[in-house]
Amino acid sequence: MFQLDLKTFFYPEINVKANQDHMLKAKEGPVKEPETEVSMRYYLNEERKSIVVSVEVYTVDTDDDDPYEFRIEVVGMFLVSRFDEEEMQFGEEFELREKSLVRNAVTILIGSVRDTLHTVTCKGPFGPVMLPTLYLAESDMPERSE
Repeated sequence: MFQLDLKTFFYPEINVKANQDHMLKAKEGPVKEPETEVSMRYYLNEERKSIVVSVEVYTVDTDDDDPYEFRIEVVGMFLVSRFDEEEMQFGEEFELREKSLVRNAVTILIGSVRDTLHTVTCKGPFGPVMLPTLYLAESDMPERSE
C-alpha cells in the first residue's frame, strides 16, 4: 500500500472579481450558485518520489446574476511512500494505484481551494461562496503529464 504526504502547496493564481452589475441587475431571491469547472494535471517526479498535482477551479457562463467570477489554481507536491517501509519504486504496482492516489491528492487540494474562495469572498459585497463537494471517480482523473 502507498501513502501520500502533502509536502507543500501554493497558489499560482487567485483571481476573484465581484460583479458590479450584480447589485443593479440581479433578480430577487437567493444568490445564484456559480457554475464551475475543474481542470487537473499531474506529473511524477521519480527522483523526489513525489506526485505534483495542479488543480484549477473557475467559473463558466457568468452573467449579471452571478455575484462573482473566479479562477483559482493550486499546485501541491505529495511525497509517495509505502506503508510496509520498502523502498518506493514507481513500477507496475504503483501504476495499478496511481489514479487512486491522484484522486486523493486532488480531493485534498480542492478542499484548500474551497477554503480560500470562501475566505476571500467573505470580505466581498455579496457574501461568501462555498464550493460544493465533488465526487471524483478514478475515471475522472487525467492522464499523467510528461
